[in-house]
Amino acid sequence: MKILISSLGAGKKKDVKSHMPGEYENAKYQIENKIYEEQFIARALVKHFEIEKVFLIGTKRSLWDSVYMSFGGEDAETALKIYDLIYKNELEEKDLKVVEEQIDKHLGTTGSRCLIISYGVNEEELWDNFFKFLSVADFIENGDEIYLDITHSFRSLSLMSFVMIDFLKLIKEKDVDIKGIYYGMFEYKSENNGISPVVDLRMFYDLMQWIIAINELKKYGNGNNIYKLLIKTTKRYKNIENIANIFKNFSSSINIGDMNNIRQSIRYIKSKLSEVDNIPHPIAKLMIPELKRFISQLDKNTVSEFQFELAKWFRDHEFYALSYMALVESIVSKKCEEENKNITNEEDRNEIRKELRKNLSTFRHINKIRNNIAHLNYYSPRDNSDKKIAKLNEYINWVTREFFS
Repeated sequence: MKILISSLGAGKKKDVKSHMPGEYENAKYQIENKIYEEQFIARALVKHFEIEKVFLIGTKRSLWDSVYMSFGGEDAETALKIYDLIYKNELEEKDLKVVEEQIDKHLGTTGSRCLIISYGVNEEELWDNFFKFLSVADFIENGDEIYLDITHSFRSLSLMSFVMIDFLKLIKEKDVDIKGIYYGMFEYKSENNGISPVVDLRMFYDLMQWIIAINELKKYGNGNNIYKLLIKTTKRYKNIENIANIFKNFSSSINIGDMNNIRQSIRYIKSKLSEVDNIPHPIAKLMIPELKRFISQLDKNTVSEFQFELAKWFRDHEFYALSYMALVESIVSKKCEEENKNITNEEDRNEIRKELRKNLSTFRHINKIRNNIAHLNYYSPRDNSDKKIAKLNEYINWVTREFFS
């Protein structure tokens, strides 16, 4: 279902002395190549996008009487009652039930809502507005298409709109499609023959999603959201699915802790950097520097160096269990390399591991923690998790001195 979430301002009367409902100034809105002359932008958006449900958010002073009349309300007494309550600053949400019914009647659907918020002049009022705004989420279903209008009302409400969308998708786990975030540029109409262009600001929301996705790759090695965003926002570009799969496959390797596949993924990403750089989308400029930093840490010549750098990367990104595993394997690989053993041969690796346990007490401690983690042993050393994490830093420093200095 197509849902419009729009904020209402107080409006300006055609005649400042007018005390009649609905007599507000019209404005000319240009959406794409069409012009709509309406008293408030929500009506223009409803017409242009064939909206099926409307959520209107405003104060007690907003032009609710105009909403009633613009959506086909013909009862003059009802309109006058709404206007009188607005004029006296006594309007409550229950008084807007008739407005909701009129919107639904006009749209031929059910479920539109009118919500009253405060001015948000202090933190308490801002929190009240925030939760009122979030109540919209209770009336949105998976698969709905959201059109967001941030033209009117307070700037705090515009910011809340972005927060609410993230809340919907991340916390409420609603699978909705943000079709557009619209702003009517009244300040430009004097230079544009009295016409206010309606600008889609969705790129700012998309940019926030990209920043989050790049940070997830950088901090957690999670490229799944980059994969989804590449497929969604750059799908018209050549070979984009192949490029996107780079990040998806890398995430799978990280999640399962497969060091061989991680190494292959790093080298594959490195080989495809030029293709990512050539994506004709501004977001490539954000991704390339992060990818280069990421690759520079893990693209090592020997297996042992790669495993050791991976152990440090896992530690830095709070994958402590995987860090212990990579750390042990880096030591074994290093000794295999030094003694010309077959680094991929299980017997050779077990022989080296046995020697290390026999000759190095520190290795025995690291390996014991590694085994308890790997085998999910119930009876593990008495040290609590915080101590094991603290010791991990000590062990990495020890391995640096003993094997990789």
